Amino acid sequence: MISRLLVLVLVASTCGSPTAPNEPLRLAFGRSATGGDVRLTFVDVTEDSRCPADVTCVWEGNAAVLFRVTSGGSTIDVVLNTTDRPGHARTASAFGHTIELTELQPAPRTDPPLRKEEYVALLRVTP
Repeated sequence: MISRLLVLVLVASTCGSPTAPNEPLRLAFGRSATGGDVRLTFVDVTEDSRCPADVTCVWEGNAAVLFRVTSGGSTIDVVLNTTDRPGHARTASAFGHTIELTELQPAPRTDPPLRKEEYVALLRVTP
């Protein structure tokens, strides 16, 4: 339990800082950060059917993550997915930038289930 709290504190302390173009952006649940000329906020995990780390699955599943993207006073919401199957995009275009969800951490587990506050999204933002 203490190690999980330490990881969460370390992740939270590194999330939300501006990044250089093409540098991966780590964004904790509920936090905001700047990538290029856009500000991203990790709003919600609307689905997480990924295979739990402690289970063997025949299907990889998907996680859908809602982000709020702001630039120049305008805001749009985008949903990015951990899989890139039809109807599940890993990337979105917003305000002249491509935003890609490269990973969602940690992997789900069966017991106890993940709390939303544990999620960290890894993103790539390119002009």
